[in-house]
Amino acid sequence: MPVELRCAGMEWAGYSSAAARGGHENLKRGAPVLRWVADRLREDKTLVCFLVWSNPTNLCWASPALQADAEVVGAALASPFYAEPPPPVPVTCVLAFVDEGLRADKATVLTALALSGYEFQFASEALRADAYVAAWAGAPVGSSASRVLSKTFMRTLKAGVTVEHVSAFYQIIVQDDDCKRFSFDLHNWQNPRCRPDKLRDCENILQRMSSCCPLCLRVAPAARELLWPTREEWDGVF
Repeated sequence: MPVELRCAGMEWAGYSSAAARGGHENLKRGAPVLRWVADRLREDKTLVCFLVWSNPTNLCWASPALQADAEVVGAALASPFYAEPPPPVPVTCVLAFVDEGLRADKATVLTALALSGYEFQFASEALRADAYVAAWAGAPVGSSASRVLSKTFMRTLKAGVTVEHVSAFYQIIVQDDDCKRFSFDLHNWQNPRCRPDKLRDCENILQRMSSCCPLCLRVAPAARELLWPTREEWDGVF
């Protein structure tokens, strides 16, 4: 029989309250940002599913078609944040008082959104039509730190941390700052004398990576691509 080289538990089974609580308790209900997005984003099923899972109140502003979509409604009902209050509204939203040019600056807006999703309402019209910005505006509170993890880190996590992937990109992974920061122990990976248990190493890496980025494996694969655009054509964009 062929050796199974993929870590167990990588198949995504749908938005789930149990999965969202998987050993990580500091994610909280996101801001209800769908009210401020461009109309076309209210029809974006990937984005809407993610946002209603993060905060079911977002369903109020989904398109009528998605309000009638069983998968979207199911994501809202499966939200682990269903019974939580919304995040507090800041006393002052900084973007309400800044120059129009800064409201259109993606870096400035994303910095503000890391503090509060309510800043999104004061972003430029163009950025409120940007699905990436909208997704991070409404992401669960506590997840913003994972937005800036390296592409190497996120590619490895989204690939499922397979033996094949780690072997193919070994040199890149062991030199990546985020991978090194989170203590990937791969020093014996290519040493034939040590005969490491590579599948177990991958399982351990997956556990550490998931802890460092608790949102990734709990959202739909399409939402992972939206939140962490690691495809080559996105390089240099964010």
